[in-house]
Amino acid sequence: MTRLKRRGRFLLLALALSAGGCGDDTQVSDLWSVDGDFVSGDGKKAKDLSGIACDRASGFPRQCVIVNDEAQSAQWVTLYDGRLEAGRTVRLTSDTFDGEPLELDGEGAAFSDGDVFVIGSHGHPRDRKHKLDPNDDAEEIAAKITASSRLLRFKMPAKRESEGRGTAGVVSSKRIREAIAASPILSPFADTRLDRNGLTIEGLAVIGNRIFIGFRAPLLDGGKAAIMSLAMDAVFGSGSLDAQVSLLDLDGRGVRDLSVRDGNIVILAGPSSDEDGEYAVYLWNQSAAPALLGRLPHEADEKPEAILPLDDPPGAVRFLVISDGVKDGAPRAVAFKR
Repeated sequence: MTRLKRRGRFLLLALALSAGGCGDDTQVSDLWSVDGDFVSGDGKKAKDLSGIACDRASGFPRQCVIVNDEAQSAQWVTLYDGRLEAGRTVRLTSDTFDGEPLELDGEGAAFSDGDVFVIGSHGHPRDRKHKLDPNDDAEEIAAKITASSRLLRFKMPAKRESEGRGTAGVVSSKRIREAIAASPILSPFADTRLDRNGLTIEGLAVIGNRIFIGFRAPLLDGGKAAIMSLAMDAVFGSGSLDAQVSLLDLDGRGVRDLSVRDGNIVILAGPSSDEDGEYAVYLWNQSAAPALLGRLPHEADEKPEAILPLDDPPGAVRFLVISDGVKDGAPRAVAFKR
């Protein structure tokens, strides 16, 4: 498809969404194409993409990493304007229980100064059908929580495709649990089921020497979402974590992803529970309340899980949004009027 045709389809869909009552100046493109396959933990095509981070904030192509919540690996991807090219996977963890691999439950990714960061959910395993008994399956539950309670750091390769497939060069930190345990407002919700407002991490961003972690749940203080920031040197070393927790009013939503734009935190917000609901995008400068950029239209089977700043068209700010629950994440460009 030529750039002119793609632009025309972008504008037609934008008009259709406006006519459908989106309620704000939100423009959504048709699906971006995906070359190759994003793979899940069982080797099948992924329908559970949950985070993306790239080596630079603007321009194309970009070298990126994408994660999903049902694997022990991440996957390299090259990002073009309107197209993603899937590359090789890189193994990040190798935890097992009774001989079976345990998911990292990767939920967020970030990039800073040549390093890639990937974070697990740090939460109780998803158990929508309540198959895990808190007493009979306590050992399995604990093992799954431990497997997902990691923040990982590794180098992005100089080439677009990774030559290494093992865990060589991957540094793992478990100090996030230490910070959670020390927080009087977060610790009561640790290791609790999501449907009981249990603690679950879904967002990750890095600015300077601070790591920012966004919580899908719990919602606190009348429905506010939590973002914790920590000193990176301590997270991957020793000393004080200098953990600081901010409670943000996202209109009753939890954090579904974080990214960075011009030194500010981009927040993709959505339902904290498994129930369907509205998604929205906010910009937070860390010194005032988050500013709503716009609501996020989505198909019924799409759950927006990852957001990435793109180059901006005139008079708007543009992001790539990737969703859970659909093949290849149904990547779409979303623009909000300035």
